[in-house]
Amino acid sequence: MSLIKYAREARPDVHWGRVELDGFPFRGKEVPLLKEEEFADRTTKTFDAKNGTFYTGDKEQNSLYLEVMDKAANGWWSIIFIERWRNPGDNHMWIYIEWIEGYVQAK
Repeated sequence: MSLIKYAREARPDVHWGRVELDGFPFRGKEVPLLKEEEFADRTTKTFDAKNGTFYTGDKEQNSLYLEVMDKAANGWWSIIFIERWRNPGDNHMWIYIEWIEGYVQAK
Protein backbone atom coordinates (compact mmCIF):
# COMPACT_ATOMS: atom_id res chain seq x y z
CA MET A 1 0.00 0.00 0.00
CA SER A 2 1.15 3.52 -0.68
CA LEU A 3 -0.08 6.82 0.64
CA ILE A 4 1.70 8.72 -2.14
CA LYS A 5 -1.61 8.86 -4.05
CA TYR A 6 -2.79 11.44 -1.48
CA ALA A 7 0.19 13.77 -1.93
CA ARG A 8 -1.85 15.81 -4.41
CA GLU A 9 -4.15 16.92 -1.58
CA ALA A 10 -3.35 20.56 -0.96
CA ARG A 11 -2.95 21.11 2.78
CA PRO A 12 -0.13 23.45 3.79
CA ASP A 13 0.32 21.68 7.15
CA VAL A 14 0.69 18.14 5.73
CA HIS A 15 3.92 17.00 4.06
CA TRP A 16 4.41 13.80 2.09
CA GLY A 17 8.19 13.53 1.51
CA ARG A 18 8.80 10.88 4.22
CA VAL A 19 5.48 9.05 4.09
CA GLU A 20 7.05 5.84 2.75
CA LEU A 21 9.57 5.84 5.63
CA ASP A 22 7.22 6.87 8.44
CA GLY A 23 3.92 5.31 7.37
CA PHE A 24 2.02 8.59 7.82
CA PRO A 25 2.40 12.12 6.46
CA PHE A 26 4.16 14.73 8.56
CA ARG A 27 1.90 17.41 10.06
CA GLY A 28 3.36 20.81 10.91
CA LYS A 29 4.69 23.99 9.31
CA GLU A 30 7.54 22.07 7.69
CA VAL A 31 9.41 18.80 8.07
CA PRO A 32 12.41 19.43 10.34
CA LEU A 33 15.83 18.96 8.75
CA LEU A 34 17.33 16.33 11.02
CA LYS A 35 19.53 13.26 10.76
CA GLU A 36 17.54 10.03 10.74
CA GLU A 37 18.32 9.13 14.35
CA GLU A 38 17.41 12.67 15.46
CA PHE A 39 14.16 12.53 13.49
CA ALA A 40 13.07 9.40 15.33
CA ASP A 41 13.88 11.02 18.71
CA ARG A 42 12.20 14.35 17.97
CA THR A 43 8.98 13.22 16.34
CA THR A 44 6.02 11.10 17.38
CA LYS A 45 3.01 9.50 15.75
CA THR A 46 -0.29 11.13 16.65
CA PHE A 47 -3.87 10.20 15.86
CA ASP A 48 -7.02 12.27 15.46
CA ALA A 49 -10.39 10.67 16.21
CA LYS A 50 -13.17 11.51 13.74
CA ASN A 51 -16.73 10.41 13.09
CA GLY A 52 -19.46 10.99 10.56
CA THR A 53 -22.83 9.83 9.31
CA PHE A 54 -23.18 9.52 5.56
CA TYR A 55 -26.20 8.92 3.32
CA THR A 56 -25.25 7.19 0.07
CA GLY A 57 -28.24 8.72 -1.73
CA ASP A 58 -26.63 12.17 -1.42
CA LYS A 59 -23.80 12.60 -3.96
CA GLU A 60 -21.66 14.80 -1.68
CA GLN A 61 -22.11 12.61 1.42
CA ASN A 62 -21.42 9.46 -0.59
CA SER A 63 -18.23 11.02 -1.93
CA LEU A 64 -17.05 11.81 1.62
CA TYR A 65 -17.93 8.29 2.75
CA LEU A 66 -15.91 6.83 -0.13
CA GLU A 67 -12.98 9.09 0.80
CA VAL A 68 -12.97 7.69 4.34
CA MET A 69 -13.16 4.13 3.02
CA ASP A 70 -10.42 4.75 0.43
CA LYS A 71 -7.99 6.22 2.95
CA ALA A 72 -8.71 3.38 5.37
CA ALA A 73 -8.21 0.76 2.66
CA ASN A 74 -4.83 2.32 1.81
CA GLY A 75 -3.60 2.40 5.41
CA TRP A 76 -3.68 6.10 6.32
CA TRP A 77 -6.91 6.08 8.32
CA SER A 78 -8.27 3.22 10.45
CA ILE A 79 -11.95 2.50 10.88
CA ILE A 80 -12.72 1.62 14.49
CA PHE A 81 -16.52 1.38 14.25
CA ILE A 82 -19.02 1.22 11.44
CA GLU A 83 -22.78 0.74 11.41
CA ARG A 84 -25.01 0.61 8.34
CA TRP A 85 -28.77 0.73 8.02
CA ARG A 86 -31.41 1.26 5.39
CA ASN A 87 -34.83 2.79 5.89
CA PRO A 88 -37.76 0.75 4.56
CA GLY A 89 -38.44 1.54 0.92
CA ASP A 90 -35.10 3.34 0.44
CA ASN A 91 -32.47 1.82 -1.87
CA HIS A 92 -29.66 3.84 -0.28
CA MET A 93 -27.72 3.24 2.93
CA TRP A 94 -26.96 5.33 5.98
CA ILE A 95 -23.48 4.71 7.36
CA TYR A 96 -22.11 5.88 10.70
CA ILE A 97 -18.31 5.59 10.93
CA GLU A 98 -15.71 6.34 13.60
CA TRP A 99 -12.11 6.46 12.40
CA ILE A 100 -8.66 7.66 13.34
CA GLU A 101 -6.25 9.61 11.14
CA GLY A 102 -2.51 9.11 11.65
CA TYR A 103 0.26 11.69 11.38
CA VAL A 104 3.88 12.19 12.36
CA GLN A 105 4.54 15.41 14.29
CA ALA A 106 7.38 17.13 16.12
CA LYS A 107 7.42 16.42 19.85
